[in-house]
Amino acid sequence: MRTLHNLHTVDVGPGEIGVTARNGTKWSNSEDGERNSIHEEIVLCECLNNEHKVVGSAIIEQVWLGQFQDIPAKFIEQEHELSSRYYTGLLSSMRRAYGEDFSENSPITILAYRRIT
Repeated sequence: MRTLHNLHTVDVGPGEIGVTARNGTKWSNSEDGERNSIHEEIVLCECLNNEHKVVGSAIIEQVWLGQFQDIPAKFIEQEHELSSRYYTGLLSSMRRAYGEDFSENSPITILAYRRIT
Protein backbone atom coordinates (compact mmCIF):
# COMPACT_ATOMS: atom_id res chain seq x y z
CA MET A 1 0.00 0.00 0.00
CA ARG A 2 1.41 3.41 -0.95
CA THR A 3 1.61 6.28 1.51
CA LEU A 4 0.23 9.68 0.60
CA HIS A 5 2.49 12.14 2.47
CA ASN A 6 0.95 15.53 3.27
CA LEU A 7 2.75 18.65 4.51
CA HIS A 8 -0.45 19.75 6.27
CA THR A 9 -3.34 18.26 8.19
CA VAL A 10 -5.87 16.07 6.40
CA ASP A 11 -9.15 17.88 7.03
CA VAL A 12 -11.38 15.02 5.82
CA GLY A 13 -13.07 12.56 8.16
CA PRO A 14 -13.77 8.86 7.69
CA GLY A 15 -16.46 8.30 5.06
CA GLU A 16 -15.86 11.70 3.43
CA ILE A 17 -14.41 12.43 0.01
CA GLY A 18 -11.06 14.23 -0.09
CA VAL A 19 -9.00 15.51 -2.97
CA THR A 20 -5.27 16.06 -3.22
CA ALA A 21 -3.31 17.75 -6.00
CA ARG A 22 0.15 16.37 -6.79
CA ASN A 23 2.82 17.88 -9.03
CA GLY A 24 3.47 15.85 -12.18
CA THR A 25 2.06 12.46 -13.14
CA LYS A 26 3.67 10.04 -10.66
CA TRP A 27 0.45 9.46 -8.70
CA SER A 28 -1.56 8.73 -11.86
CA ASN A 29 -0.01 5.26 -11.88
CA SER A 30 -0.77 2.46 -9.45
CA GLU A 31 1.95 0.81 -7.38
CA ASP A 32 2.41 -1.97 -9.94
CA GLY A 33 2.91 0.57 -12.75
CA GLU A 34 -0.55 0.30 -14.24
CA ARG A 35 -1.90 3.60 -15.57
CA ASN A 36 -5.00 3.60 -13.41
CA SER A 37 -4.82 3.77 -9.60
CA ILE A 38 -8.60 3.84 -9.08
CA HIS A 39 -9.70 1.48 -6.26
CA GLU A 40 -6.17 1.40 -4.87
CA GLU A 41 -6.00 1.63 -1.08
CA ILE A 42 -3.56 4.23 0.25
CA VAL A 43 -2.26 5.28 3.66
CA LEU A 44 -2.81 8.93 4.69
CA CYS A 45 0.16 10.48 6.49
CA GLU A 46 0.58 13.96 7.96
CA CYS A 47 4.22 15.03 7.76
CA LEU A 48 4.48 18.08 10.01
CA ASN A 49 7.62 19.44 11.72
CA ASN A 50 9.69 16.46 10.50
CA GLU A 51 7.30 14.03 12.19
CA HIS A 52 5.31 11.49 10.18
CA LYS A 53 1.96 10.41 11.62
CA VAL A 54 -0.34 7.95 9.85
CA VAL A 55 -3.87 9.31 10.28
CA GLY A 56 -5.90 6.76 8.31
CA SER A 57 -6.43 5.04 5.01
CA ALA A 58 -8.44 5.73 1.88
CA ILE A 59 -9.54 4.28 -1.46
CA ILE A 60 -8.79 6.27 -4.62
CA GLU A 61 -12.07 6.87 -6.46
CA GLN A 62 -11.03 9.18 -9.30
CA VAL A 63 -7.84 10.34 -11.02
CA TRP A 64 -7.58 13.48 -13.15
CA LEU A 65 -4.52 14.63 -15.15
CA GLY A 66 -4.06 18.09 -16.60
CA GLN A 67 -2.59 21.53 -16.07
CA PHE A 68 -3.14 23.26 -12.76
CA GLN A 69 -5.12 26.08 -14.40
CA ASP A 70 -7.66 23.55 -15.76
CA ILE A 71 -8.61 21.83 -12.47
CA PRO A 72 -12.39 21.38 -12.35
CA ALA A 73 -13.96 23.41 -9.54
CA LYS A 74 -15.53 20.28 -7.98
CA PHE A 75 -12.03 19.01 -7.10
CA ILE A 76 -10.92 22.28 -5.53
CA GLU A 77 -14.09 22.37 -3.42
CA GLN A 78 -13.26 18.92 -1.98
CA GLU A 79 -9.56 19.60 -1.29
CA HIS A 80 -8.45 17.83 1.87
CA GLU A 81 -6.75 20.95 3.23
CA LEU A 82 -9.26 23.63 4.24
CA SER A 83 -7.08 26.55 3.11
CA SER A 84 -6.79 24.99 -0.37
CA ARG A 85 -10.52 24.85 -1.08
CA TYR A 86 -10.28 27.86 -3.39
CA TYR A 87 -8.04 28.37 -6.43
CA THR A 88 -5.54 30.86 -5.01
CA GLY A 89 -5.25 28.92 -1.75
CA LEU A 90 -4.44 25.71 -3.63
CA LEU A 91 -1.94 27.53 -5.85
CA SER A 92 -0.23 28.94 -2.76
CA SER A 93 -0.12 25.47 -1.18
CA MET A 94 1.40 23.96 -4.34
CA ARG A 95 4.09 26.67 -4.42
CA ARG A 96 4.84 26.05 -0.74
CA ALA A 97 5.25 22.33 -1.42
CA TYR A 98 6.96 22.40 -4.82
CA GLY A 99 8.68 25.78 -4.93
CA GLU A 100 7.94 29.16 -6.45
CA ASP A 101 8.67 27.77 -9.93
CA PHE A 102 5.40 25.83 -9.78
CA SER A 103 3.10 27.55 -12.26
CA GLU A 104 -0.49 27.44 -13.38
CA ASN A 105 0.77 25.66 -16.52
CA SER A 106 2.38 22.86 -14.50
CA PRO A 107 1.07 19.32 -15.07
CA ILE A 108 -0.65 17.83 -12.04
CA THR A 109 -2.45 14.72 -10.91
CA ILE A 110 -5.64 15.02 -8.89
CA LEU A 111 -6.61 12.11 -6.65
CA ALA A 112 -10.13 12.00 -5.27
CA TYR A 113 -10.42 9.47 -2.47
CA ARG A 114 -12.89 8.23 0.11
CA ARG A 115 -11.34 8.12 3.54
CA ILE A 116 -11.88 4.75 5.23
CA THR A 117 -10.32 5.26 8.65
